[in-house]
Amino acid sequence: MARILLAAACLLLLTPARAAAAQQPAAAATPELAEADRLGAQVAELYGRRRFDDALPLAERALALREKALGPDHVLVGDALGNVAELLYMKREHKKAEAALRRQLAVYEKSPGAGPRAAGAMGRLVCLLNDRERWDELLDAQVRLFKLDNGFDFDPSMTTRPEKNQARGGLISGRVKASPAPRYPAAARDARVTGAVVMKVTVAEAGNVAAVKALCGPPQLTRSAVEAASQARYEPLVVGGRAVPFTGVVIYRYTLR
Repeated sequence: MARILLAAACLLLLTPARAAAAQQPAAAATPELAEADRLGAQVAELYGRRRFDDALPLAERALALREKALGPDHVLVGDALGNVAELLYMKREHKKAEAALRRQLAVYEKSPGAGPRAAGAMGRLVCLLNDRERWDELLDAQVRLFKLDNGFDFDPSMTTRPEKNQARGGLISGRVKASPAPRYPAAARDARVTGAVVMKVTVAEAGNVAAVKALCGPPQLTRSAVEAASQARYEPLVVGGRAVPFTGVVIYRYTLR
C-alpha cells in the first residue's frame, strides 16, 4: 500500500543553531544565533496561524542574524532563506520568493550532505514555477529535482511514451501504464475551486506506487489527487540492468467546464 503524505509546512527555523547539519561544523552559541532561534519559534507560531505579514519581518531578521554569525554560505543560512521564501510564497510575492529560493539552493549546493534540504527547496521552486506557468523552467526544475531525489539523471529514454505536456503533467507522467482519474470533490466543485496539485511520487521496482507526497495545491483538492496518484501503475525503470525505485513529479489539474 502506498504511503500518503499530505502537504506540510515548509518552515525550518525551529532547527536551532546548536543542531547544525553534520555536513558543516556545529555553530558556536552566540547571542545572534540565540536570538535567531527565538525569532524562528515566533515565525513558526505565526505561520501556523497564517499571519504571514507579521511573520515575514521576523524571518528576515533571523536571516540577517544568522548571516552575521555564520557567513552567507552556511547551511543554517539556507534554512533561514527557505523560511523567508515560504512566507513570500504564501503572500503571493512570487518574484521575491523565487529569488530567495534560488539563493537558498545555491547555499545548499555548496554544502556537502545537504541533498535532502536542496530537494525540499527545489520542490518549492517547482510549485512556484507551476503557479507562474513557466513551462520550460518548470520542466528543468523537475529534472533537477529528479537527480536530487534519485542520485542519477533523468533522460528522455526514461519516457516510455510521448508526453507532449510533460512539464504540465509531471516529469514521470510518460511512464504511466494505468492511472485512475482523480475524483473532483463535490464541495470543491460547488465552490468552483480549481488549480493544480503538485505531488512527488515514489515508484517501487515493480511499478506500483510506494509513496505520494503533496508538495502544493488547493487544500480542497489535495487529498483527492494524492489518493488517485497512489493507485497508478508505472513501467518499471531499469538502470544498470536491474529495476530500481524512483521518485518524480506528477501534477493533477482540476478545471471546471
